[in-house]
Amino acid sequence: MLSFLLRRLGQGLLVLVGVATVVFCLFNVLPGDPAALLAGQRSDASTQAAIRADLGLDEPLPARLLGYLNDASPLGVHRRDSAGVARYGGVALLPVGGQRAVVLKWPYLRRSFQSNQDVLTLLLGYFPGTLWLALAAMLLAAVGGIALGVAAALRPQSWLDRLLVTTSVLG
Repeated sequence: MLSFLLRRLGQGLLVLVGVATVVFCLFNVLPGDPAALLAGQRSDASTQAAIRADLGLDEPLPARLLGYLNDASPLGVHRRDSAGVARYGGVALLPVGGQRAVVLKWPYLRRSFQSNQDVLTLLLGYFPGTLWLALAAMLLAAVGGIALGVAAALRPQSWLDRLLVTTSVLG
């Protein structure tokens, strides 16, 4: 049983890393330059280069991918000094080599290319409205599903029963 759970956990982690990698790659093949978007239309090349360096867009793609996965995961390898740990709001757990440590932290989703605000702060700002919308949708789906299920059960083998069963099977 334990080996089954560990295998499933490992498979789940691989799926998460795979999805994160695909999303990262999709955003890197989109046309346009995030540095130009942040700098504005009337910016010069040096301003865009500074923004590109600040966002890490001047690094090679594999290094940016590893940095993204390291920042997005709750466990990451970061600098052991107080600035490196405080940036992520985490706790250093285990020293790894010279100045680095494994850090338990909140996922750091970096800054938005559009508003230049912290992405996690933006997401948390929209969370209450999203939660209410999801709860309302689940309530409507449950009430509607129960009502249609009762209607189909009261008239077995009718056209309504067949339609509802077919619709529920097809999704």
